[in-house]
Amino acid sequence: MHGVHVVGGSNPPVPTISNRAFMSISSSQIQPTHDHRWLIVCIVVMLAVVEVLDMTIVSVALQNMKGALAAAPDQITWTITVYGVSAAIVMPMTGLLSARFGRKRLLILSAYGFTASSFLCGLSTSLAQIVLFRALQGLFGALLPSLAQATIVHTFDKKELPKAMAIYGVGMMVGPILGPVLGGVITDHMGWRFIFYVNVPIGVIGALLAAKFLPATPGGERKIDYNGLVLLALSVGALQFVLDKGNELNWFSSNVILGASALSLVSFIAFFYKGCIDPDHVVNFRIFRDKNFTIGCVVMFFYCVIFLGTLSWLPLMLELFYNFPTETAGLALMPRGLACLVFIVLSARLVKHVDSRYLIIAAIVIFAYGTHLITGFNLQQGEEALLWPNLLQGAATGLFFVPLNGLAYQSLDKKYFNEASGLFNFFRSMGSSVGVAIFTTVMSTQVQVSWHDLIMHVNPFNPSYNSWLQYMHQLVPDPIALGVLGENVINSQAYMIAFIDGNYLFSFFMLLLIPFVLWMSPRVAKEGDEMILE
Repeated sequence: MHGVHVVGGSNPPVPTISNRAFMSISSSQIQPTHDHRWLIVCIVVMLAVVEVLDMTIVSVALQNMKGALAAAPDQITWTITVYGVSAAIVMPMTGLLSARFGRKRLLILSAYGFTASSFLCGLSTSLAQIVLFRALQGLFGALLPSLAQATIVHTFDKKELPKAMAIYGVGMMVGPILGPVLGGVITDHMGWRFIFYVNVPIGVIGALLAAKFLPATPGGERKIDYNGLVLLALSVGALQFVLDKGNELNWFSSNVILGASALSLVSFIAFFYKGCIDPDHVVNFRIFRDKNFTIGCVVMFFYCVIFLGTLSWLPLMLELFYNFPTETAGLALMPRGLACLVFIVLSARLVKHVDSRYLIIAAIVIFAYGTHLITGFNLQQGEEALLWPNLLQGAATGLFFVPLNGLAYQSLDKKYFNEASGLFNFFRSMGSSVGVAIFTTVMSTQVQVSWHDLIMHVNPFNPSYNSWLQYMHQLVPDPIALGVLGENVINSQAYMIAFIDGNYLFSFFMLLLIPFVLWMSPRVAKEGDEMILE
């Protein structure tokens, strides 16, 4: 709740300070002409990409941060957990805060807050400091993608919106892919502190440009539902904690996870009930009466579950069992990002001529097939085997984003766009967290199962085992030989089998999204609208 007071605090001081800060902006406000509209897209997307990159770029620097901050392995992961918790809490509040302070003012405040907290993260000398500043970074940064999307939707008509959303989609989908790449390069060559410092010039420039070119969006006197904010913070924060720490604490065998799960469930029930009876609730549930938007949120959630779930373990497998350096493991994913970029641009043109539902289904099938190809991996193959799965999954992601956004927002009243963009990005973010948690759990479970299955074959009656002993110049088994066998062979194979099982499971789950897509209403062409998407 401290994050809520930073942004929304008590009424008298915040508007006074903000009005003084933005007084000079309104007097020289440039209206969004045709040329300025595309500049606006570049500005807001630049700010959104910095935040999305920061969600994954830190993961590759944890080892370096751990030593510099004298933190234990289980402690340093709090820098990721606390960021996710604070971001997840704030995202659904985008509509409320935009209505209260105005979208432009909130965007600039978020950009400066994210920049300042990034700089403080780089200066941190203790675990407590960086955890605090990462919480602030998540608090301010979580609003940037949602506000960027809302700004784009308000700025463009239906004819040009797909092109603008394609640019936005490049950042949202390519950002998580490039995060480990940039994180590895920066950490190896400049040090872990610069993964935070690089945000500073981008954030400052983005905020200044936003102040100059974004059209004014005045705020109002919308009532703040503090009880709803508390329930939202408890529900989402506890859920994010469960997802981040569940596997580490062995899920529901831990009283901590049980308590956090119960807190999340009870808080959500109270939050939902209050939203049904309170017209001034922090989240406007009337938005979910729109069928396409509701289904779009569900499809985005589960796509991100599978997309980030499978992606989260691929660089780690390359480092651990293919002996790729951190930088090389990140660069191995570049074809995925390039394919995603190409197909996002292509999809902006295809939606003019093809039913968006069919494009989304094609993306789902392509991604499922690319994921299925990973199930043929083994520990002896070269890095060239990564090419086709990466290309297919990247192309599918690029083909998926623009059509889904178009369908999700097509029948939604524009007055709900600020709040809808926050909720849509909330489902994207939560899907990513759930996907990583599920895939990590599948990996840890299947590694144990596979290890026990493999160890059963280590006995003198197995000819392959006897052949391996001869290869190791051992006539009889001894502790050293068994140690080598367990560490270098069985353990590695168990992880590979688990990785294959996880990708096989997720490729099947991806196909289950097709009925939901078909349930969405197709795009209906209107008079004067050149986008024929029926």
